[in-house]
Amino acid sequence: MNGTLYIAASAALDHQRRLEVLTNNLANVNTAGFKADDIAFQVTSPGVDLEETKNEAVKDETARGSAQQNNDNLPATLKLQGYTDFSAGPSRHTGNSLDVALEGDGFFSVQTPSGVQYTRQGSFALDQEGVLVTQDGRPVMGEGGAITIEGKKVTIDEQGYVSVDGNEVDRLSIVVFSNQQALAKVGSSLFAAAGSGETGRPAENVVVKQGYLESSNVNAIRMMTDMIAEMRIVEAYQKMMRTADTANTKAVNELGRLI
Repeated sequence: MNGTLYIAASAALDHQRRLEVLTNNLANVNTAGFKADDIAFQVTSPGVDLEETKNEAVKDETARGSAQQNNDNLPATLKLQGYTDFSAGPSRHTGNSLDVALEGDGFFSVQTPSGVQYTRQGSFALDQEGVLVTQDGRPVMGEGGAITIEGKKVTIDEQGYVSVDGNEVDRLSIVVFSNQQALAKVGSSLFAAAGSGETGRPAENVVVKQGYLESSNVNAIRMMTDMIAEMRIVEAYQKMMRTADTANTKAVNELGRLI
């Protein structure tokens, strides 16, 4: 494949992928506890050593061109590295006794068919048996297992202790991880540690806030701005591909023609 066409096609696919990630972030701007995703680009070529950057198109293209010149026209490629932004979203007051937000690093533990998974989405409810569950019906884990509520007034203090009508029943299982990037996102709000080698440990410096929910950490204005920029980058690479294709066609059909 022509070097210019290869570079343009590869870059267009890379930035199209990031555009899809940004679109998903924007779609979850109102999802409680949602953590935004992004993609870091890193040039991989024998003649180029470029530090990983967060989608700086000028650096990407400069490095591509440099690699093209320094490696006998071997096209440079990009290594895509997805990552999740685990920064806390803003907390909003709901007044619902079963809404809980975490202040500081930490995750609620949730029992799923695939094992224990973790979430920052503290919008809980009670199922028909009085078990504390997530919005999709997964039991919320306490230190003694699933938490059953039998009574009327539910109180959850800052240390995560759950009391019903003044009687303590359990404590929320809240864990932290030394390497959050090792967690795999499952759906829009759950994270799995299985296969990553990461093991959660009990959180120590986390404050539990009853009657609050952590909002998505997506910055809608920034996402829209980044999406527009990515769309323009993709369009520019598509134009480059058309130009390269036209030049190749002329070279084949015109330059080789006998006069």
